[in-house]
Amino acid sequence: MENSKKESGLFASIAGVFLISMVCRVFGFLREVVIAGWFGTGTEADAYLMAIRIFNIFALLFGSILTTAYTPLYTHELARNDGRKSADKLTSNLLNIIIIISVSVTVLCEILVRPICSLVATGFEGAKFDLTVNMCRIVFLAIPFYAVYYYFSAVLNAQKRFKIVEFATMFVGFGVMASIVCLSPIINEYSMPIGALAAYVLQLLVVIPALIKCYRYKPVLSFRDSGTKEFFRILTPSVIGVAAAEINSAIDSALASTLDEGSVSALNYALRINTFATSLLVTPIITVMFTKFSQTVAEKKEGEFSKSIRDGFEAISFLCLPLVSLIVASCSDVVRIIYDRGAFTDEGVKLTSIALIYYIVGLVFYGYKTLMNRAFYARKNTKTPMWTGIIYIVLNVILNFILKEFMGIGGLALANSIALALATVVMIVVYIKQYGKWSMEGSFKEFLVMTSGTVACVLTYFGVKLLVPDNLYIRFFVPCVIAVIVYAVICRVFKVRQFMELWEMIVSKLKK
Repeated sequence: MENSKKESGLFASIAGVFLISMVCRVFGFLREVVIAGWFGTGTEADAYLMAIRIFNIFALLFGSILTTAYTPLYTHELARNDGRKSADKLTSNLLNIIIIISVSVTVLCEILVRPICSLVATGFEGAKFDLTVNMCRIVFLAIPFYAVYYYFSAVLNAQKRFKIVEFATMFVGFGVMASIVCLSPIINEYSMPIGALAAYVLQLLVVIPALIKCYRYKPVLSFRDSGTKEFFRILTPSVIGVAAAEINSAIDSALASTLDEGSVSALNYALRINTFATSLLVTPIITVMFTKFSQTVAEKKEGEFSKSIRDGFEAISFLCLPLVSLIVASCSDVVRIIYDRGAFTDEGVKLTSIALIYYIVGLVFYGYKTLMNRAFYARKNTKTPMWTGIIYIVLNVILNFILKEFMGIGGLALANSIALALATVVMIVVYIKQYGKWSMEGSFKEFLVMTSGTVACVLTYFGVKLLVPDNLYIRFFVPCVIAVIVYAVICRVFKVRQFMELWEMIVSKLKK
């Protein structure tokens, strides 16, 4: 009974984060739709999206990396006798250090903005390059706000306050959209970076009220504190492990800038759809699981840790397999529904669709790799994710140069997915060698049913599509909904573990 309650609580947390994440990602998608409608795949869109890509490289230093280093330390501090007091002291000290570092990084970025842009936007020249530089100058100002927000989100996630963190991300998309609509008639393309800057500031302000309830600031600053030393020991190698995907995206964009006009924008739009799916399905699972991993390690519950890894793999597979298959099957329709309006051309649809197909096939492996990253981080092992991250980057670069010559923009996306799959396999093998196998009791049957259900899902999609009117929205939504229902029915009939736990949670909520 107690175990059932724990599982229900776990899935309730995932479901809660999922629902809020879905709303927030819709705002993020609407932002991309507005950008595509106003600026298409032209120079302005390429420059802005490259500026955001460059910003993300530096912002990531204070993003997920902080979470991976902070959460295990925080849960260990809470487990001590003076848990809350010790945890608040550690949090305050690190906050002050992060503010100092993030402001310093911002100043350096502003000084070195042109060399940075030259390194990343290798194919940009003349007015397009200058526009990218100017946009970077604006968005770089958001680095301290982004850093503090992500640090605060780590504090809230460690206390299982997941929902407010997801809710705050909605304001990034909203801020850019509002700026484009209101300011583009006055300052044209600069409405995009100014909107991004305002959005990151607003995102920070939203989480502060929730933070006050679970954290008390202490005026301390020490680089010699044992907790601080441990934080930076964990943090340093995790930079590559966590940033590998973002670094590879930047490499893809840099190589895309050497292809035809609009390739950077098309690659980015495809990546946005892929990121939307990732954020919607993978991020809620990883967010909740990482806190659970850290707690079970702090409490030395090895059996529960092993079971959590199994649950994570099954949950990712359960959600991602049918989604990936349906997106591949309906790729051009997905792109048209989201972007095909205003300045977005048929060529833009074609380029974006090609990139999307090859990006999305790596989604499941991204989920597996991220889960394994968090399993290592919970054990305070950041070196293994660092080396597998390096393998991921090196493989992506090698495959990029090979496949780009034959497949163009599609080759860049496919290279990323292949490199991701290979790096995931390496990570799983290394984990088993270091810590032993985790329990996969009953998983073979679960994966077999989920795979069969996915095949039935896709066949249903194509079958229903032949019977419905040839209208863009009808031929997409009606077959997709029916296909998902078929997948759910198969999972219910064969009692797939992840589906049954979710089903029981929904039924219990409805009864209440």
